[in-house]
Amino acid sequence: MGGSTANGIFLHKIYTKHQDPDSNYIYAASANFVYVPNLNEAFSVTKNTLFKIMFQGDILFNTQMMQEFVQIMVNDYLIIDNSLLPNTADRVNQSEGKTLEAVDSRGGSLYFRAINYADGAVDVALSMNRVAIVYLQPGTYTFNVGVRTNTGSPQLRGGMVTFELTQFEKDEQAVGDYKLMTIPRAKLV
Repeated sequence: MGGSTANGIFLHKIYTKHQDPDSNYIYAASANFVYVPNLNEAFSVTKNTLFKIMFQGDILFNTQMMQEFVQIMVNDYLIIDNSLLPNTADRVNQSEGKTLEAVDSRGGSLYFRAINYADGAVDVALSMNRVAIVYLQPGTYTFNVGVRTNTGSPQLRGGMVTFELTQFEKDEQAVGDYKLMTIPRAKLV
């Protein structure tokens, strides 16, 4: 599938998935991210692989104030700022953030507040984008788009995710700022 090239790239592939255009995904307030249906993809790789995952979609809501978070996940870990963090409230203790909002806002979040709106309700649809990059050793990985909110029941629609995989001739321990990562193994109970 791959082959030698002049710039040292062994394999370069791009895949795209789309949310069902006739449906909106409604989610509720939570401290943990939930998967957006149909925007997941699994890959088995035999060489160290640099993954670049790009999401774009609209968030619809009708509330006076909300904060929305979108993150890319791999094997139920959040890819935030060149780190793999658990999809639990404990991610605050494993990062530089002091609150869940601070951790989950790395790379941006969507915040909206309507002031002095007569009805108390505002219908808004805003575009949300997210890019995550992670360099992983050989293995099987499932990527998902995760969403969470602090208030209300927003909807995600028009979601599209693009997965870009790059493997290099030499299995380096880092590609630029991205060190080779290992997904933590689940603890046996």
